[in-house]
Amino acid sequence: VKYILRGVVIGAAINCCWAMIDAIIYYIQGISITNELFRTYIIAADLKYEELSLIRKPFIRSSGLNGDPANIGMLAPILAAYALYSKKGLLYFLSIGAVFASVSIVALASILIITIVYLVSNLRNLKRGILVMLVTPLFIVPIMSFNDDISKMMIEAVRLRLESKQDAVGGNNKDNARFVYWVDFLPAAASHPTALLIGTGYGTASRAYNDLGFVNNGVKIPYDPEQTYCSTYFNCGLIGFMAFILLYIMLIKRSYKMIKY
Repeated sequence: VKYILRGVVIGAAINCCWAMIDAIIYYIQGISITNELFRTYIIAADLKYEELSLIRKPFIRSSGLNGDPANIGMLAPILAAYALYSKKGLLYFLSIGAVFASVSIVALASILIITIVYLVSNLRNLKRGILVMLVTPLFIVPIMSFNDDISKMMIEAVRLRLESKQDAVGGNNKDNARFVYWVDFLPAAASHPTALLIGTGYGTASRAYNDLGFVNNGVKIPYDPEQTYCSTYFNCGLIGFMAFILLYIMLIKRSYKMIKY
């Protein structure tokens, strides 16, 4: 298990580092090295946008060495948590850089939560955190001034992404569709009573929403939406969903005991 976890951390660090390099080169040269180096794979896999790193001018959402920038939304928080736990500041700032390279709001929110939990867990961490926040600008300002355009574009990319998330609640886009899975969960669940026990089958969580016309993105076959809890309920039924939540509770309890002792 130790070697597996070490591999996860190393893989997360490599992905975050690659994402940053990919984004920096894009903002300097206007090309994504990920898309260029893996062009053959992109064509062979017939990817939806014909891209691995999504170019949304004027910014890029770098995927690292993955097929989706959203994966950095998982890998960056893992790296940040490990960095705080092992007191490796360089890895922590690498995870922050990956957030701006991938423009992952999930990663940004996750790292903020992880950092807050770490700081309030004991007084020593809080004092160290305050010291770091006071010293950090001394390093950040010179780095930003080295190539001010790159830093400005990365920050602007995150700002635009945040605005698009806010507009999604009342808009008509992909993010709004994710919001629909929460709002229309009860009528969707009532329309498929079998989901109460056994679910509708793995990978079919969108069936109830599609049948009722709540979502329609042109895909005729059922698929799993980017909504973990709704997907788990329809995939596995209420029994599977309760087991899923119970697993989270057990992990939190065991983690707390490990920290305590």
